[in-house]
Parts: sequence; structure tokens; C-alpha cells
Amino acid sequence: MSFPAETRAVVARTYTPLDALKLLVVTVAAVVVHGYHPMVEDAAIYVPGIKRTLQPGLYPQYAEFFASHAGLTQFPRIMAGSTRLSGLPLEWVLLGWHFLTIFALLAFAFLLGRRCFPAMRSAAWGGVLLLASLLTLPVAGTALYIVDEYVNPRSFSTAAVLLAVLLMVQRRWLIASAVLLLTAAVHPLMTVFGFAFALCWWATGQKLGRLGPTLAMLSPLGMFPPVTGAYREALQAHAYFFLARWEWYEWLGLIAPVFLFWWFSAIARRKNLPALAQLCRACIL
Repeated sequence: MSFPAETRAVVARTYTPLDALKLLVVTVAAVVVHGYHPMVEDAAIYVPGIKRTLQPGLYPQYAEFFASHAGLTQFPRIMAGSTRLSGLPLEWVLLGWHFLTIFALLAFAFLLGRRCFPAMRSAAWGGVLLLASLLTLPVAGTALYIVDEYVNPRSFSTAAVLLAVLLMVQRRWLIASAVLLLTAAVHPLMTVFGFAFALCWWATGQKLGRLGPTLAMLSPLGMFPPVTGAYREALQAHAYFFLARWEWYEWLGLIAPVFLFWWFSAIARRKNLPALAQLCRACIL
């Protein structure tokens, strides 16, 4: 991918100290608007894991409630290590990482926006502000927010996967792969999604004949063991796991983005914005 000399000069000036200050202000505003609730939802799993890492004698009984899940990630060790190194109370460490991961997410979004719109700085800021205003938007059919109101492994993986996407767009494949591998230590499942998107992004830049095998690699068939009766009963309590039980607005959330990305891709091709066009096509896949 090549740009005219004047465009490359604009890209080289993508980030300034003033941009960092603006991103800090937007991050603070995002936390104030969306709220901060450090001990809700999945924090009931992760925070006990952190406390037990700091004090192994805690929770001598029934620790499997959180240990079986928290043990799949290095997140408790990262939080515990940060607490030991800083000497701060755990509550302040959790808040600090919450700010830091949101700041990183918005910073990578800004840099990706600058890559997609090389000559339009305002477009990159528009993307950052849109993302910051929608952090707690539930993603259709997942019961997940874009960013939770507390720090957890997904706080790290969301920012890291976006960094990997930015590196892919810059054709820095080795570093992007390293970022995804490191992300797997914090959130293995979200890394799978990031890797799947990387394959989709790669496929959009190849000839159509290579597209079929690439998509076949993404097929989840045969990856999962048989479901037990107890697990099936637990699944039935979560309607969002079943397409046939989705509400109409969840179906809209599934279908509408496909057409929006197709529309945006057409506009990007017409405006000669190749990075944006390819990312839109990857999102469609």
C-alpha cells in the first residue's frame, strides 16, 4: 500500500503531545459518564483471584468458584504484581488500570483513525469520541459491553487486539503476531476472535480463490466437546446464546452492521481510502 508523499508526511505527524492530553481528557470524561463499579459482575471471579494471589491463605474453602476461571489468565498475577510494586491499595490499582486500559483503547483507535483517514484528523477524533461515548453499549447477542465498568482481562484484550489490527494495517506482521500471543496470556478466547479477524482482514486483500480455505479455517465445527445435561440446563437460562430466541433489536444489531460496513466500504473506495475499505470488508466477513 503506497500513499503520495504529502499523505505520508501527514501520517508521520499523527500523534502529538497535545493529542495525548486530549485523549486523557476524553478518557476521564468516558469514565465519569459510564461510571466505575469495581466489584460487580465478573469482578466476583477476578477480584478474589487477585486477593488470593496477594494472600494465598485467603478463601480456604470453595475457592474453585473463582479459581477455575481466574486460573486461565495471568490477569490476577498482573494486578497482584502491580499492587506489590506500587505499594498502593488494591482498589487504587484497579482504578488506575481501568483508566490506563481505556486510554490505550482510545489512543489505538485514534492512530487507526489516522491511518484510515490520512488527511482528515477530524475524522480520527470523531471515531475516538464515538467509541468513548459507546463504551457500555451492549454488543448484540453477547451480553457484553464494548468496555466494562471495571477492569478485567477483556479490558486488556480489547485494547491489545485493536493494537494488533493497527499493526496489521501498517503491515507489521511480526509485531502484530507477538501482540496477539501476549494477549492470549490474559484472555485466550478474545485472542481467538482477534486472530479470526486478522485472517478475515488478510483474506480481503487476496484473490477470491483463496477466500474459501481461509473462511474454512474459521469454522468452529468439531472444536467443542459434547454438552452435558447440567451444562445444557445452564445454557437455557441465557437466551442470548440462541439465535431463535433473540429479540428483534438483537437481530438488527446483527444484520444492520453488515450493510453499514458495505456502504462505508463503497464510500472508502470512492474517496480512495484503501485502509478503511479493507477494514470494512474484513468486518463484513
